[in-house]
Amino acid sequence: MKCPFTQEDVNTIDPKSLAITFNNSKKNNPKCGHESFLPSLVSYLHGKDNSMDTNRTCPCCCERITDIYDGVSNDIVLSKSDSPDHDIVQFKFGHFVYHLSVCRNEESDSSIFRRRGTIRLAQVRIAEVLDIDLKQLKILHRGKVILPNKDENPQEISKKCIEISMIDAQQEGKKVSLTVMGTRKREMERATRNVGSGFLRHENTFRGWFGYYAFCGIMILVGTIKTLVGGVALLIKSFIPGRQIRGDSEHDRRDR
Repeated sequence: MKCPFTQEDVNTIDPKSLAITFNNSKKNNPKCGHESFLPSLVSYLHGKDNSMDTNRTCPCCCERITDIYDGVSNDIVLSKSDSPDHDIVQFKFGHFVYHLSVCRNEESDSSIFRRRGTIRLAQVRIAEVLDIDLKQLKILHRGKVILPNKDENPQEISKKCIEISMIDAQQEGKKVSLTVMGTRKREMERATRNVGSGFLRHENTFRGWFGYYAFCGIMILVGTIKTLVGGVALLIKSFIPGRQIRGDSEHDRRDR
């Protein structure tokens, strides 16, 4: 089977970067059977505007998607047993529930993050998959803010997210209680790239450039016309004696 986005064989994709989609509203057969590259699927589902999920169906079979698992979390759920190397964090982002694997320690992570010496945390994994700056990421639990939280260190926050996910998973039919909010990096760049450069919120397109410079040109033309009209008016007034001067001259003649 090939990824519908990259046309890559799904068997060659790193399990942590593999997306497996489900429709958990269907009790008999929730899995649609299609797999894809996780970053590409996230971009496809959430589209250009992060505040709205522009696509809610599988790109192959058009089956509705409710849940997304990565390759590791899917294997753990299917085996119905705990993994010695990974935990699972599950949360809602937009209209979808994500189930992502998180390495329990650095040694068990064989990815590039291990070579960089980065310890994997739940919030780091979430930010990586959703392509959200960690500083912009917000995690809520039933309305209470878990992240950002200056009173707890990153390890405590990660542990809390995983523990909440485990409790939710043990109670069948219970809704996921973790909610993630944040603007994806690409949309953040798109929203801010023109701010402060004179374009404000106009698109950096030909239409935006034309509209901006047309407006500036009209304003300059109006200002030039007003200046010319004002100059001509002053010139005409300079040749016409004022009423006050005329009155003074007639008063002087009477005195004489």
